[in-house]
Amino acid sequence: MPDDPRSRFAPVAANYSRAKFHTAPDRLEEVVDLVRPLRGDLALDVATGTGNTAFALAPLVRRVVYVVRAAPHHFHDIDAFLEEAYRVLRPGRDAAFIDCAPPSPARDVLHEVEVRRDPSHVMSLTVDEWRMRLERAGFEVEMARARELDWDYEEWMHTMAVDRELAAELATVIESAQGEARAQLHPERRDGKLWHAYWHCLIRAHKPE
Repeated sequence: MPDDPRSRFAPVAANYSRAKFHTAPDRLEEVVDLVRPLRGDLALDVATGTGNTAFALAPLVRRVVYVVRAAPHHFHDIDAFLEEAYRVLRPGRDAAFIDCAPPSPARDVLHEVEVRRDPSHVMSLTVDEWRMRLERAGFEVEMARARELDWDYEEWMHTMAVDRELAAELATVIESAQGEARAQLHPERRDGKLWHAYWHCLIRAHKPE
C-alpha cells in the first residue's frame, strides 16, 4: 500500500522528529493549554508519529498511551475516528484536536500540493466542518478556532523528502493562486525562499456526563 500513511512516514520519520512545527516549544505548549491535563488523567495519543506531543503531555498526566495532532487529514473515515474518540473518552472529560484547517479557497489550492507532496493525504477540514462532524459524533465543542502560521515552504517539502523538481513545480501552484485563495495564502519570496500562510484548527470538545 504505497499511499498508506505508515509506509509514507517511516522513511522520513527522522525529519519529523526535528521539524520546527512538530518540535517547537511554543507549538507544544499550545497543545498543553488546549488539553488542560489533570495529574490523574490517562492520555490517549492517536497517530503518535515521533511522539513529540506524547512527550509534552507525559510529565503532566498519569500516563500517555496513544493525542492526535496533525494526523486526521490522513484518515479515510474521519467520522468513524470521531465516533471512536467519543466512545473511549471518559464522560465529563475533554478531547483536543489539532490538524491542518485552511479556509476553503486556500484549501482548494493546497489540496493539490498536499496530495502530490504526500499521496497519503486525504483531506483537510475547515473549522466549520470540524465543528459539524464533532457535534454529529456527540461532542459539545467548547472552543474551535483556526491559527494561521507563516509557513516555510522549503522546510515543508524537505520534511517529506520531496525531490527538488517536484518541489519547484508545487511552489508554482501556490504562487500562481488567484483571487481569494491568493489573498489568504499571500505567498512571497524572501531571499529566494517561498513563504506562505498555513492554518491549523485548535479544538477542544467535551463529552457530556
